[in-house]
Amino acid sequence: MYRTCKPEYLPREVKDYELDEGLQSTNTMESIKKYLEIKHLVNAAADAVLKEKKNLHQMAKNYGIECSILHQKVSIMKLLETYLDNKFKYEAAVKAVLFEKQIIKFAAEKYQIDCRSLCEEIVWFSNSGEETYEFDRSFDSLLRTFTFKEELSLLKSLELWKTEGRPFCSCELCSLEKLLYIAYQFAQEKKIKYPKTWDIEKRATVGWLIGFEMAHSKLISKLVSRNECFRLPELRWKPDFATFYLLKFAGKKKIYN
Repeated sequence: MYRTCKPEYLPREVKDYELDEGLQSTNTMESIKKYLEIKHLVNAAADAVLKEKKNLHQMAKNYGIECSILHQKVSIMKLLETYLDNKFKYEAAVKAVLFEKQIIKFAAEKYQIDCRSLCEEIVWFSNSGEETYEFDRSFDSLLRTFTFKEELSLLKSLELWKTEGRPFCSCELCSLEKLLYIAYQFAQEKKIKYPKTWDIEKRATVGWLIGFEMAHSKLISKLVSRNECFRLPELRWKPDFATFYLLKFAGKKKIYN
C-alpha cells in the first residue's frame, strides 16, 4: 500500500493512548459509555481553553472533569490544527513548484515552510508514481496509528457499515464499538503497524478510540444515529408484575398470537 508520509515516520514503535483512570472498566461498552457521558463537557471545556484562552485546570474544575482528559482533548486539537495548516502549506507549495514553475526557495518562503523539507517532499513525490501530491501522515507520530487520510477511510467504512450493513443498532455507543473492529481489520489488511495490545481481543483499544473520537468528533456525530441504544440492558423493556405473570404462565395459549 502506498502511504503518503515520509519514510522516517514508518519504522517506529506504535504506542497507544492510555485510557483515563476514570473511564476504565472491565467492560468495553461501559468504558465507551462513560466517555460519551462526559464528552459534551470535555468539548465545551476544550473550546473555552482553545478559543477563549481560558486556564485549562480552571476549566476542568468548572466542568467537573479530570485535567488529564481535558489536556488530551486540547493537545489533540492543537496537533490537528497544526497538521491541517501544514497540509495546506505543503500542498500549495508543491503545486507552485511543479505546476507554476516557482523556485523552491521562493515557494518555501511564501508558505513559511522549511526549504529542505519541501525539497524532500518534491523528490519523494516525483518518485512515488502518484498522479497528484497529497500531504498525508499521522498528525501525532508517537500516538496515532493511522495517517490522517487513513483515519478518514475508517470513518467511511463506519458509514458503509451503517448504510449497507443495516446493523441492529447504530447509536453512537454501538457505532464507536464497531469502530474498534473496523480499525483492527483495516490495520491488518493494509499491513499497518499497530499497538500489540490490539491483538488480545482482535480489536483496537478504548484508549485509541477516545483519541480518535476527540479528533473527529464532529464528523462522527454526523454519521451515527441519534436514537437511544437498543442493546443497553437499562433501556430494554421491563414488564410490570402482572404482565410478567401472564408471560410466564401463558404457556401454550400464545396470548400474543
